[in-house]
Amino acid sequence: MRQEWIRAARSSLSRTAAEYIRNIGPIVTSNSGRTAIIKLFGWLPNALEEGKGSFDLKPGLLKGPNAKRSESGAGYYNTIPFSHTTPGTAPVTAMPTPIYRMAKNMPKNQALRLTGTALEGYGQRSKISTHYTWKTSPYEGMVRRRMFEGMPTQSPAGRLHNYKTFRRVSSKSDPNSWIHPGFRAHDIMDRAAEATDRRFGEIVESMVTA
Repeated sequence: MRQEWIRAARSSLSRTAAEYIRNIGPIVTSNSGRTAIIKLFGWLPNALEEGKGSFDLKPGLLKGPNAKRSESGAGYYNTIPFSHTTPGTAPVTAMPTPIYRMAKNMPKNQALRLTGTALEGYGQRSKISTHYTWKTSPYEGMVRRRMFEGMPTQSPAGRLHNYKTFRRVSSKSDPNSWIHPGFRAHDIMDRAAEATDRRFGEIVESMVTA
């Protein structure tokens, strides 16, 4: 059952698959040995499994370990990094091709500036929230950094880069600016159970005919 569960998670999820699979617990058998329990732990894995409606990210971000009190002392702020993959990779985090054409040629650690270009405001409608439009493009200020500093630039590892943008959240942020659209239910456990039922029948049949 656990093997089928992991297999179903890998086929159903992409960038969240590793987190989900890490939280599939070990097999715990009863004292009689006749029953076994496998639990799914963690907030995100269970949200992916059962589904979750839209929710506000801001309270959690302003209580996070990197949150800081404002100079006035009236509230908190936090700087949130966003990773962007290259076109053709993970669809959720992949940057658009026009942005990548500009970003891949940037000097290391130089911020991407879209203001005054044909791409000013590109993607201004937030990918995080359907209730909010960004004040500037979400790709404004993107930086390009080598993944493995110190490696020869002509080596495969030395040519790898990552791309990040940074966005500030504070107590004064628009109430709709950090509303997550939520997660649809993936029902991975049900698919694993169906696959297990089929597999169980095959095992029993093979033992009987043997």
